[in-house]
Amino acid sequence: MEEIRFASEKQREFVVAGPEKVLLFLGGFGSGKTYAGILKMLLLLDKYPNSRGAIIRKQFGQLQKTTLQTLFAVLPPSGYTRKNEQFVDLRNGSRLYFVHLDTEDSLNVLRGLELNFAFVDQIEELEEDAWDLLEARVGRWSHATRVGGW
Repeated sequence: MEEIRFASEKQREFVVAGPEKVLLFLGGFGSGKTYAGILKMLLLLDKYPNSRGAIIRKQFGQLQKTTLQTLFAVLPPSGYTRKNEQFVDLRNGSRLYFVHLDTEDSLNVLRGLELNFAFVDQIEELEEDAWDLLEARVGRWSHATRVGGW
């Protein structure tokens, strides 16, 4: 893996931070929040093979146009075995779901996921019931390979 470049020390601190229940990276336009969140997710999914994560954004169009563009700028094709509009499978057996919450059945999709990690891009767009449901879904996937007692 090539060296990771950070735009700021705060961005680096966020990406290398330990396993907190909730970890926030706040900043203005262009501060690298999406980039840092994606790096954090990829590092966790890589470190814990067979794990499950989700990238969540309220609007499908914004998820595709911004968040996933950043993801696939960072994740080379050699880093995954399969991808579609709903997920990407990494080489180590981990899966990263792409979740949007702008349709009637969006919460049902989220309700059906068992996750180890989640990254919410633009958290201020999320409704409280979606956040509560997400909190209930993270920690439910039990097939990840545990490393170092985590």
